Amino acid sequence: MNTSQPINRIWRLVLPSAVYILCAIIASNAFASQVTLAWDPSTESDVAGYRIHYGTVSGSYSVHIDVHSVTVYTLTGLVAERTYYFAATVYDSAGNESGYSNEIGYTVPALKTLPWLQLLLQDEK
Repeated sequence: MNTSQPINRIWRLVLPSAVYILCAIIASNAFASQVTLAWDPSTESDVAGYRIHYGTVSGSYSVHIDVHSVTVYTLTGLVAERTYYFAATVYDSAGNESGYSNEIGYTVPALKTLPWLQLLLQDEK
């Protein structure tokens, strides 16, 4: 009895689906929503770094990212068609942190489906 035949049959059924899922993951990562934030450096002499704060409610920041000493930062993985609110703070080497900067809001544009991915998904139905 050839035991490789059932395994080959399973691979023929599973592999195409796995490839389609992988293509969808690659496509979604390649076109993930992002925003690049930039700000003027602080003129204080003892600046150790900056933090970006953001969330989906104005004035309420649920995510806090230490970006160290950079003044340009790209956030990825944002949800399309959702509005995000951003503010920055600066901190010194003793750990003292400033108040929030002025807040900016940004609505992530809708993602467009890739034509080849749409056709691929239609063929699966």
